[in-house]
Amino acid sequence: MKKIAIMLATIIFIQLGATSVFADYTDVSGHWALRFINELTDEKIVEGDNLAFRPDSNVNVDEFIKMVIVAMDIEVTPQPQNWSAPYIEKALQKQLIYKDEFDKYNRPIKRGEIAKICVRAIGADEVSGNERNELISRISDYYDIYNKDKEYVLAAYSKHLLYGYEDNSFRSERYTTRAEACVIISRMIKIGNFNDNNGGIIDNPILKNIIYVANTGNDENDGTIDSPLKTLEKARDKVREIISSGNYPDGGITVCLRGGDYVLDKSLELGSNDSGTENNPVTYSSYPGEVARITGGTKLPYNEFKKISSDMASKLLDKTVSDKVLELDLGKMGIEDLGQLSRRGYGISADVIPQAELYIDSDRMQLARWPNSDWVGTTDIVRSGARSKKGVLEGAVYKIDYDRPTKWKTNINEIK
Repeated sequence: MKKIAIMLATIIFIQLGATSVFADYTDVSGHWALRFINELTDEKIVEGDNLAFRPDSNVNVDEFIKMVIVAMDIEVTPQPQNWSAPYIEKALQKQLIYKDEFDKYNRPIKRGEIAKICVRAIGADEVSGNERNELISRISDYYDIYNKDKEYVLAAYSKHLLYGYEDNSFRSERYTTRAEACVIISRMIKIGNFNDNNGGIIDNPILKNIIYVANTGNDENDGTIDSPLKTLEKARDKVREIISSGNYPDGGITVCLRGGDYVLDKSLELGSNDSGTENNPVTYSSYPGEVARITGGTKLPYNEFKKISSDMASKLLDKTVSDKVLELDLGKMGIEDLGQLSRRGYGISADVIPQAELYIDSDRMQLARWPNSDWVGTTDIVRSGARSKKGVLEGAVYKIDYDRPTKWKTNINEIK
């Protein structure tokens, strides 16, 4: 009988020893996220306090960062006096977050912020093509999402990390509860395959083999995200150095442009040798969620446009429009070369630098013309203008029976 009693006691001890921590929570029974809370508690990714998990309370930024770091099996040295500091430091080191990305860490985290962290953790690619268009059409408040978050939100949808609400909205600014965070972390673990013993981010195409360029950078920098280059030319040359060294990396190289306008005063020359290989290309792209624009244009300050002088008003054919015409001295802005107004058409040009053009809100403005719309007739054709280079450059000649064009300057250079 003693042997049986000892055996029964041993079995009971083993069963109790295998019981997971989650059995102690007093506020999760029957909760919709119970299974996820239990799983993550059992893996010591989350924990409660004073026997309560508080599943419907908001999760803070630092708490979520800790969940991600622990879920990724990244080693951290605890700091009892400041528990969150080592997790934040490790997240910065692993580029899950960036400096100045959060105003504070002890406030509730938003869904858009969660999307960024999780997408970076699993190394998701940007969504493109038909899938991108389909996802945008599914998110009813897509255009209310901050530009810096949009690419991450699309990637989170694509990888099934996050979903929308019943009205198909994403609600990027909405806070996330501790229970919801458990569900998201569970999905992230399944997708991420975090099996690197050093706790590193595995095969992350968003962070790997990248040269960063920013308007705030310097071409003496090394091209990291915290020390970006300033110009595309320097980034291209850095890529060329890597290629010529024989150390071209698997996965290719991405030149990642932080948001802003990159003004070029000459063409950026890229040849076949700058392309990498078919399977490992060199790619130039905007930073996820930001808009980088390469332009040869110059921004014109709106407040510098003034009503035309009386001298200029006197040159107008229609004096009634003088109060509607504005002028700007481009010379004072250092813009001297305006190109050359020349005939062109049918894919044929005059082999000269074309005239400068004006864009407002991304729309090209039409040069002054008459008539502004509709058509005017001709009475006879003197020369039709052949569809050849010679014909286009010579232009067509017509006879007319109205006199307005006779008042025009016949040489563009005569207009001052």
